[in-house]
Amino acid sequence: MKVLSPWQFSYVFAPFGFLMGLDGGDVLMEGSLLGNKLIVNEFVAFQDLGAILDSLDTRTGMICAISLCGFANLSSLGICVSGIAVLCPEKKGTLSRLVLRAMLGGIFVSMLSAMIVGIILLF
Repeated sequence: MKVLSPWQFSYVFAPFGFLMGLDGGDVLMEGSLLGNKLIVNEFVAFQDLGAILDSLDTRTGMICAISLCGFANLSSLGICVSGIAVLCPEKKGTLSRLVLRAMLGGIFVSMLSAMIVGIILLF
């Protein structure tokens, strides 16, 4: 099975950039940031955003920053399962089944928050 690298996720997440209200030139950049957030973590994605923040307009920077908030990434899956399984080991199987759904839900909540910010900043 071939794993997508973060820059390849820019094409997967690009449509969400349009829904957030970003300009056509910024959607691939936003997709790349979201890919880094998903594969690596949000701290690396924020570091990448910080490097280009001066070249972005205020609205785009705010939308991108809001979309990166949250701990929904692959490394947080292991932290959730192992951390909670210590407290109740009998629920480890249930946690393992639900943690991927929780991560996807967290990603979509972050993107939905960015979409709402994009709408508010239009006015």
